Order: sequence, then C-alpha cells, then structure tokens
Amino acid sequence: MAAVIQEPPEGFVPHKTGSPYLDHNGPFYAKGSGHDFVIGAYITEKHVNRSGVAHGGFIATFADVALVFACATVSGEPGSGLTVSLTVDFTGVATLGSWLESKVEIHKDHGALKFANVYLICNGKSIARASAVFRASEYSTAE
Repeated sequence: MAAVIQEPPEGFVPHKTGSPYLDHNGPFYAKGSGHDFVIGAYITEKHVNRSGVAHGGFIATFADVALVFACATVSGEPGSGLTVSLTVDFTGVATLGSWLESKVEIHKDHGALKFANVYLICNGKSIARASAVFRASEYSTAE
C-alpha cells in the first residue's frame, strides 16, 4: 500500500541538494541553519525493504545528507565536502509513511576536516546514530 505524502511539518521547506542521486532518494526538506540545521523526509515505498521498514542504505544516505549539509551551513560552504568516514548504529526502525528527521552535533572543525554526529528521529524515537568525518572539497552542489 502506497503511503500518502503529506506536507512536511511546520518550518520545513523543500531542500535542493544539487545531486541527481540525492534527488532520486528524496524529496528532502530542511529548516534552520548552522548547528540548528535539520533535514527531514517521509519514508516512501522506494525507501523500504522487503520487511516494510526503511532500508539501512537509505538510513545511511539520510544520515550522510544531514551531516554534510549541516557542516556546510556552519562553515558557509553550501554542499561542499567529501565523506571520509561514516559509521551508522541502528537502534530502531522507520516504517512506511513515517516522518524522519535529523539532530546534528558538530564536534570539531579542523579546517579541512569536520567531525560530527547525527541522531535520526522517527515519530519521536531515535532509530539511528551516525558519526562522520568530512574533508573540505573543491566540489560543490551549490548552483
């Protein structure tokens, strides 16, 4: 059964990633900036596995999106950065039609390297924690 996509929660607006891969995996929504930057998305049929819960690959992609764009808004370099390391711990599941959002903590910004964690929250419950290291890049998704 297909999930009906609703409007995002108040304050969220469509987030253009500038990436065909991410656009295919979205739509993503965003609100805030800097340390308060949040990414959100509804879990749709294209995100779930045979068990009917969000696929771990989508959860990892969502975590990466949340982290890289949060770090970019803090550094003022929109959409730039390459993932050096990403570790994801799964602590729950997101089901079809659920709203998923991020809570990012940026720990260190050593110029070329940025270190951050994200907690993924689905319907008020933590379903994953990810830590990542990003390297500054000459590549940018900004238009």
